[in-house]
Amino acid sequence: MTGSESESKETIATQVERARDAQATIDAVGQSRVDELTQAVGWALYREGAARDVAAKAVSRTGVGNVDDKVFKTKRQIVGALEDMRGAPSVGTIRQREGLVDIAKPVGVIGAFLPATNPVATIPHLAMLAVKGRNAVVFSPAPGTRDACQHAVSLIRAELARADAPRDLVQVVSDRATRDNVVALAAAVDFAQATASQSVVDIVQQSGTPNHAVAVGNVVTVVDQSVEVATTATEIATSATLDHGATCVNANTAVLHRAVAEDVLTALEETGAYRCSKAERDAVTACLFDENGSVNRDLVGSDAAAIADAAGFSVSAGTDLLVVDGDDLSVPHSLFGETLSPVLTTTVVPDFETGLDVTDAILAYEGRGHSCGVYTTRDDHIRAAAERLPVGRLIVNQPSIALAGGKHNRLPFTLSLGGGSWAGNQSDGNLTYRTFLDVTTIARSTTERDCDPESVFEEYAVGETDTPFDG
Repeated sequence: MTGSESESKETIATQVERARDAQATIDAVGQSRVDELTQAVGWALYREGAARDVAAKAVSRTGVGNVDDKVFKTKRQIVGALEDMRGAPSVGTIRQREGLVDIAKPVGVIGAFLPATNPVATIPHLAMLAVKGRNAVVFSPAPGTRDACQHAVSLIRAELARADAPRDLVQVVSDRATRDNVVALAAAVDFAQATASQSVVDIVQQSGTPNHAVAVGNVVTVVDQSVEVATTATEIATSATLDHGATCVNANTAVLHRAVAEDVLTALEETGAYRCSKAERDAVTACLFDENGSVNRDLVGSDAAAIADAAGFSVSAGTDLLVVDGDDLSVPHSLFGETLSPVLTTTVVPDFETGLDVTDAILAYEGRGHSCGVYTTRDDHIRAAAERLPVGRLIVNQPSIALAGGKHNRLPFTLSLGGGSWAGNQSDGNLTYRTFLDVTTIARSTTERDCDPESVFEEYAVGETDTPFDG
């Protein structure tokens, strides 16, 4: 270990100890105080100008996404998460049923590892969830985002101080992002949360520290023949273009029933999309991915015009989405993966069942465990997709960006979406404050339960259960 690496590790250890001291000061506070501090964290980035300042710093330094959409995402997540948590118990008794009482405890100090694509909204969201559980959190920024992350955290710390709470409940690693620092923080904290690159997720999951990690996104949307075309196209376009495609819930591929495919493609053009020729598609592929199929980091979160320019062609002003034809491509192909850009691959299928086959193949290539969308008026198609596809969420007749929570569904607002065992994650759901709670269950004596072998085995082993159950 070099001298600088040793100093970084010592700095992280010091920050974690400060976080422990801060967390200890709120360990015994009541629910109303916890809720007040949770609101304070959210208000720090929601109030006028705050989110925009942080978003501008992030876009200026990384070139990923656009300021307006980052402000929208930040404010949407803050309000949505606070609404989700309104009146929700996180201190003392949080659940009671016959003979059982659940008592909430904080997990302690959380190490939160941030994505390069979406640090602005992720910081207040995770900080609110942490404080709701009476925890402290230390953020680890992705390379290139440290200035924006430090600014966001400084606003939260100032608001905590204004609320007469310790600033060190929320911190950001002061040293630059390195693999050694990720390893050191993951090892030092009580719980690690990784909404980050796959390499960071791997480190966190191998750290030995209890953790929650996210799945690789690659949302595929299946469209059957029963849809209302204009609305479907508008919502797919919205889902593909938010923040220039730089989130895990952006639409990446649309699988279109042939009866409506051309109408949907025409409607996409009317929303501001540009349909690439096959030569243009191949040029987009060449500039968007390297020889190994990895996304070109220089184009992550770039707008449609910049990607077209890099590919050697131009699009008209106002074009916000590039649509590429995948009909003559086979999976695996980079365009059927997560592009992190406003590029939508479309493919046409003869029937819904074939659409599910194609979607399943795409997910096997990339995105298993994360999410899919379906547009249909048929309940049997919804059920078939839900039973067939290996994803934690299937969103129906809504923009896929609402997978992170929306006004018109009851998914928890979050920016951290687990992919279950399909993705090697411990959770297949949307991250909530409950992830950051430990629970002690009190078990009192109740009326005796009837544990009768003949009853539980019924007809399976009649006449063979002659030994009474006395457990």
